Amino acid sequence: MQKERFQKYNVNNCCFFKRYKSTYIILLLYVDDILVVGSDMDEIQNMKIQLSKEFDMKDLGPTKKILGMQIIRDNQNWILQLSQAEYINCVLQIFHMSNAKPVSTPLVSHFAYPRVSHLRQRKKEGSWLRFHRL
Repeated sequence: MQKERFQKYNVNNCCFFKRYKSTYIILLLYVDDILVVGSDMDEIQNMKIQLSKEFDMKDLGPTKKILGMQIIRDNQNWILQLSQAEYINCVLQIFHMSNAKPVSTPLVSHFAYPRVSHLRQRKKEGSWLRFHRL
């Protein structure tokens, strides 16, 4: 990547970017997958050509899914969305909760948190430890 003058993103070792005069390309690497994102399709094509000279690779076309997230495009309105609905459904099935009723909030709306002074009193009584361990 350094040969192609890509800079490593400081926060994520699998993310590289390269700036051109008025465009950019971002490469996201994950095991044996590369996701190429950019603002100029010509630059993306040139990068794919350069990468194919260095690596044995296959262009799979526009990405539909990455790391379990579905990628939804609306090219006409320039909208790109990520969805984890499939992953969430899988987790619900694993924990046998796929038939659970959805709610807008996990707590009932009239739930009130205990006052701090009440918790301090429980700590003095020794019941705090039992409460904390549950």
